[in-house]
Amino acid sequence: MTEPDTKTERTARIVIAVLGVIAALLGTLTAYLAAAKSDVVQQRNEVRSDVSTLATQQLSLQEQVARLRRENADLERQLNAASSDSGPTTTDVANDFALRRLNLPLPDAGAMGLFLDDGRVGTDPANSDFEYKRQDATGRPQLVAHFDDRPYSTAVRSAALSKEDCSRAVTTSPTIEPIRPLHSGLLICVLTEGGTSLLRILAAPQKDGILRISQKYWPNQE
Repeated sequence: MTEPDTKTERTARIVIAVLGVIAALLGTLTAYLAAAKSDVVQQRNEVRSDVSTLATQQLSLQEQVARLRRENADLERQLNAASSDSGPTTTDVANDFALRRLNLPLPDAGAMGLFLDDGRVGTDPANSDFEYKRQDATGRPQLVAHFDDRPYSTAVRSAALSKEDCSRAVTTSPTIEPIRPLHSGLLICVLTEGGTSLLRILAAPQKDGILRISQKYWPNQE
């Protein structure tokens, strides 16, 4: 018969069992920490990738903004050289196109006519290309195409367009819907019987209601 375990032996067995449990727990904890570290490293790499992508997109956007500013500055210099802001004037450039500034007052009732081929504004909107008038529901200013057979396009993203570019915008993205709101920098390409026009809203109408427009006009070749 074996002798009963002494107190020391029982204590030793208990200690060994406890140490075994602790070792198992440490193994589990080590595995968890390793997995967590891997996740953190992966997340850090993803964040770095996202930051790099955002930096590239920001640089591209800054380049686009700079290009648009240069284009607008070039157009402004052309307009300033071609005319003053005192009223509708016309200047021919190399007999290829004309630069004009047109100021359209906003009547309380009725409409003001915009005649693109002639480069003029008139209180007789009949036969005009656009009517400048108030929207019935809100009273806010708008440009309304006078005839369905004179299409135009607001799908224009650059002021540095050729006559062909402007014509292409009208044929690919035509519309006859009223133009509103009339915000500064809005570009509009229009085909008329006499030529092609690139219109640019110089400033949104203020309290006086006057709409200031620049026009680059290419007459049709006879």
